Order: sequence, then structure tokens, then C-alpha cells
Amino acid sequence: MTKPLEADLKALHKCALIVATKLIAELTDSQQTHLSVCVAGGGRLILELGPLPDLLLVRVVLVEREGSRQNVCSISVTPETMQ
Repeated sequence: MTKPLEADLKALHKCALIVATKLIAELTDSQQTHLSVCVAGGGRLILELGPLPDLLLVRVVLVEREGSRQNVCSISVTPETMQ
């Protein structure tokens, strides 16, 4: 991996943690508890960016152990706010 790409991936990782943490913090206590139980039971949280080509939507998705997916929370922006 090239150094510039490695630096970009590190920056993306840092931003993804910040965004996911802030989105999850907006959930109610009972919703956060539900997520904790699901993750403790083998589920996982993923952060999705999309759709291509603009990537104006960021979504936290719970992938349950059985494979079913639940949108947990999301935020979208407009091209104007990205300028």
C-alpha cells in the first residue's frame, strides 16, 4: 500500500469512528441497550457510505448473527453542504 493511500485510510477510519459514535449517541438509551445486546450476541455494526458516485448518505447498519440487516441510524447531506 502506498503511503498516501495509507494516510487516507487512516483519516477515513478516524472520521468513521467519529461519525458512527455521534450517530449512535443520538439514539435513545433503550435503542443503545438493544444494540449492545445484539452485538454481545454476535451481531456487528457496520458503517455504510452511498450511493455511488456522490456518497451523500452515511448509515449505521446492524448485521445480526443470522445475517439480517437493520438500518440503525443515518445522516445525509446535500452536494451544497459538501462544498
